[in-house]
This record gives sequence, structure tokens and C-alpha cells, in this order.
Amino acid sequence: MDIRNSFGLAVNPVTGNLWATENGDDDFDEINLVPEKFNSGWIVTMGPVTESQLDEIPGYEDFVYRDPEFSWEETVAPTGLDFAKFDEIDRYDNSLFVGDCNAGNLYKFELNENRDGFEFTSTFLQDNMIDKNESMDEIIIGTGFGCITDIERGPDGFLYIVSLSEGTVYRILPASGNGGQPDSENDGGCLIATATYDSELAPQVQQLREFRD
Repeated sequence: MDIRNSFGLAVNPVTGNLWATENGDDDFDEINLVPEKFNSGWIVTMGPVTESQLDEIPGYEDFVYRDPEFSWEETVAPTGLDFAKFDEIDRYDNSLFVGDCNAGNLYKFELNENRDGFEFTSTFLQDNMIDKNESMDEIIIGTGFGCITDIERGPDGFLYIVSLSEGTVYRILPASGNGGQPDSENDGGCLIATATYDSELAPQVQQLREFRD
């Protein structure tokens, strides 16, 4: 109820919880946990609600307003999102991956112990929001994908990223291009994208490898 513009849906494979991205108008894009009888607050608010706005949100039967789990004050147009389950490593088992259309970024959010919110190292992120001009280094894990429209977990456990502007589907591997084996120097924790045309020389792959290093 009261969702403005949602581009992506994903179900947590452990809890069964539904997650969604929601695009704002001129500000405050969101990542939402969507429980039963969820009220996102639109058209009164996008982003965390203020006390005065909370009083203005219409009551629809027993639908209950819930703040977003994360917000961007400056719009990035978040789109697809999904969870990964890499066979090679378990480093990303508690991660939610989200793509955007404005900057072509791939974001990684670490779930808390209850898997109903996020945990951050940077103190300025612990309000669950990126203000204008704040660094996104902690949550960006890849870039150069163009306008991402969808992220899906394939039957092989890997993530597949659809880029509308690049006309390409990328497969995300937890390795550094060494035949699918974990990178011992990086404890198997680096991600690279291999285009479906199987070229590790693609500029996007090289860019991500440089970003990783």
C-alpha cells in the first residue's frame, strides 16, 4: 500500500521476507522490507518519516507504516535486487545486492543477525541513509554496468545482472578470472563480472578488476 515506484522485488531465501526497491520523485530512493500489511508512506513521504509526517499518513484498515531499511537522499534510481549463494565461499551469504540505473553501480548491503535490516561499519551510515555528498565506498562493490534493470540469482548460485543501456547480461563470479577458483590472495572475496560473451577482456570486467585491486 502507498508505494510510489517499485522496480525490484526479492525474497530472502532464509527468512522468506520480501524486499523491494522504491524510487523517489526528486529525492529519497528506498530499499524496503515489506511485511504483511505494509504501508510505505507515499504520497506523504519518501525516506525516513518525520513525526509531523507520520500524523499525515492516511490509515488504510490495519496497514502499518514502516521506515525504509535504507535511503539515498540524492536519487540513484535503485532497480533490481537479489541475494547470492556462492558455492565457493560463504562471505556473501548475508548480503543483499542492489543495482541502480543512474550510475550503473552494484551495491552490497550486509544483513543484521535477524536479517531484517542492515549493518554498517561507517558511523555516518548507521542512520540507514546516504546524505548528499557522503561517500558510498562501503556499499559500492562494482560499477560501470550502465542502466541496471534486473538482478537475478541463477540456478548455479551466481548473480546475473541485466544492463539495458549496454544490452548485456553479466554473470557475477566470486573469483578473479582464474577458472572459477577462489583468489587465495584475496581470500576468495573479490567479485568480477564476466559478460555472457565470455570475454574477460571486456572493459567492464577490467574496470571491476581494477576496482577490486
